[in-house]
Amino acid sequence: MTIEDAYFVGIHRYMFRCGIPAKIIGVSIITHENTAPKLCYHVEYSDDVTDWKAIADTGNYKIISFKDILVENIPKVTE
Repeated sequence: MTIEDAYFVGIHRYMFRCGIPAKIIGVSIITHENTAPKLCYHVEYSDDVTDWKAIADTGNYKIISFKDILVENIPKVTE
């Protein structure tokens, strides 16, 4: 069995740091004022900046491995 870190890459042009892989470091439920709770990936960029990305937004991101990053197989920003 092999266990690898997973990386989040936003592919929509309006996403924060779209096209830049961020390591998924957890999953959290985020609630903003007057909104329903959302299940989110907690991600961390290489410069230690963290963010939360809604898991339900499946058309706006791709999940890749570190091996993908090494061979520059990073999804392109499409929209």
